[in-house]
Amino acid sequence: PIYPQYAAWEVGVRTWIATTNATTTDRIPQAANDQYGPAFTPTITILEPQNQLLVTGSFLAISVDAQAPRGVKAIDVKFADRDFGSVQSTPWSFGITIPSDIPDGFYDLVLTASDDVGNKATQTVTISLQRTPEPTTEQNPFTL
Repeated sequence: PIYPQYAAWEVGVRTWIATTNATTTDRIPQAANDQYGPAFTPTITILEPQNQLLVTGSFLAISVDAQAPRGVKAIDVKFADRDFGSVQSTPWSFGITIPSDIPDGFYDLVLTASDDVGNKATQTVTISLQRTPEPTTEQNPFTL
């Protein structure tokens, strides 16, 4: 079958060919692009850390289960709206070092699995970062 999008594309190509004196065959493309769409969307599940995890240090361990019909090419890592790069080989267990200039607070860890043609899936967990110790009040046991 001839898909409607190819007919419109073909007019532009043939016009360009005529104006540039290029040559071509008369064959109109017949294939459909079948590597995108819901059936090819990767799946990603964050196994570690759990949502609302309290982090008191600078290291965050991450473990992910990721699958894709075309295979998972990379897991992109974002924390506190900062890109931490990509992991491009299994196992999908790794860690990030949280920079000291990120203050205490709640931050999203966003992990995105992608395949070789750009199909993507994202999952997010919220992390509570508290590296500043809570102030303690010493009580004098001799105070009346």
